[in-house]
Amino acid sequence: MLGFFIFTKKIHLVYLVIFRLEYIPQVYIMKYKELLIDNRSIKNEREINTILKSQKFYWLIDSEMEEAKIEIKKNTIIWHSGDFYSGNWEYGIFKDGNFYGNWKNGIFEKGNFKGKWNSGLNNQN
Repeated sequence: MLGFFIFTKKIHLVYLVIFRLEYIPQVYIMKYKELLIDNRSIKNEREINTILKSQKFYWLIDSEMEEAKIEIKKNTIIWHSGDFYSGNWEYGIFKDGNFYGNWKNGIFEKGNFKGKWNSGLNNQN
């Protein structure tokens, strides 16, 4: 596909710029892979955010993550897999995955921990 721009530098000079537009597919990485809650499996990101807001897990919504498989049980986040890149982990159980954020509190069971540790239980030690 060709596109055209016409612009003038001076009143009597007109430049014509021809450029080619190429289709570049965008890759969208899902923030959430799945949310398990009340014996339901939810994979729609908008619906997951709505549930997290209703449960007041704003800290998780504000965090940067990828392909997270999470669960809510007894008002606690259980992280099953995925990459937690940045943000504050306030409380929950991290079962597996990669963690690079700020760990404030909770239980870290297994995974790759490369974040900042503040408080909690690290079962890897």
